[in-house]
Amino acid sequence: MDHKLSAHPGLYGVMAEFEDPTSLVNAARRTYDEGYRNFDSFSPFPIHEIFDAMHLHDKRVPLFVLLGGIAGLTTGLGLQVWVSAFAYPLNIAGRPYLSWPMFVPVTFELTILFAAFAAVFGMFALNGLPMPYHPVFNVERFAAHASQDRFFLAIEHPPKCSGDWRHSTWLLRPTTPASCACCSTEVRVVPSIAAITSTLAPLVSMFSIWDSWLGMSSSAYCRSVL
Repeated sequence: MDHKLSAHPGLYGVMAEFEDPTSLVNAARRTYDEGYRNFDSFSPFPIHEIFDAMHLHDKRVPLFVLLGGIAGLTTGLGLQVWVSAFAYPLNIAGRPYLSWPMFVPVTFELTILFAAFAAVFGMFALNGLPMPYHPVFNVERFAAHASQDRFFLAIEHPPKCSGDWRHSTWLLRPTTPASCACCSTEVRVVPSIAAITSTLAPLVSMFSIWDSWLGMSSSAYCRSVL
């Protein structure tokens, strides 16, 4: 295990690299059991066991989706009721002004749209995205392998504690990390590939959601015309 650590004022934390997800989960569980709470894990694919190991049970995103869906449903239905019955009532062959079956397509579309936007923007806000810079990007191994074939655990350096970084590396030794490195708070002029990816990811997601919504709207319109 390679250790290149030194205590200095610009220390953000300690990062350990692992070759398999099992070692990462074990390290996260041991880190939590030792009393650390400000730490994070990074992997090229989702690892469901890591949430239990880190005791992450945040339910705010589903709540955002529910509130967004309710807002979309209320907006779509309320707008159609207001237009059909109050603003521009039209008597077409004696049909009722308030006929809920014809309100279903638009109400459904806005419910899905608002829920999707709430999920995306809620996730971005809770994760602090877009994030052009983060101290973990200063670790070369992380920037080169975090999204490819390696697993990382970063333990944030406690403030006003000059010696706890040594304890952080000591508790990770039984988990046999491939390497350990310090994360400095120095801002690099040239952004890393990981930083660029984290910045562009929100834009890609927004375009994907917008494209899906346009496809759904086009299909609904074609069905209503035919």
